[in-house]
Amino acid sequence: TERRATFRGRYVRFEDVECFPKPLQAHLPIYAGGNHAEVRRRAGEYGEGWMPAVLSPEEIRRGVTDIERAAEKVGRDPSRIDIAPQFAVCIGRTHEEAERRFHASQLYKHLESLRRTTLREQTGGYEQRNLIGSPEEICERIRLYQQAGVTTLSGMLFVAGTVAEMQEAIELFGREVLPHFK
Repeated sequence: TERRATFRGRYVRFEDVECFPKPLQAHLPIYAGGNHAEVRRRAGEYGEGWMPAVLSPEEIRRGVTDIERAAEKVGRDPSRIDIAPQFAVCIGRTHEEAERRFHASQLYKHLESLRRTTLREQTGGYEQRNLIGSPEEICERIRLYQQAGVTTLSGMLFVAGTVAEMQEAIELFGREVLPHFK
């Protein structure tokens, strides 16, 4: 609550640390991030939200069910838990343009590297787990995610090779997708 703080705990210590500007809200929401069953349990029992990544609508739906069970087990209202997945967004005027950009991107290369570790148990392509395609296709994907229980599109990683491509993608998303969800 003060501008400066000192803390000496068993595992963490800090001296005269400044926190400024102060948060707008008095309560800092805690989200559980990750795809593992234990993360979903913690989100249901303690968290205000769940932030998975690179999941299909069906996987989100199963995760929401796990969270609801965990929340109800400890007497929490599951409808108050925000479901806020992270997605790659690669929008193009056509599906082919978006797919081409996605496969040429550094994000695609990064996701491919995760197939050997974090994402090794996932099957299927990235198109089923992200927002990749034309504006119409992305709108349909968002609707599928909403039906699966998504309440917030939190981490949207726009795919682009240049600053101009990034600006174009964000503008296209804002013009052709966002108006359908306000």
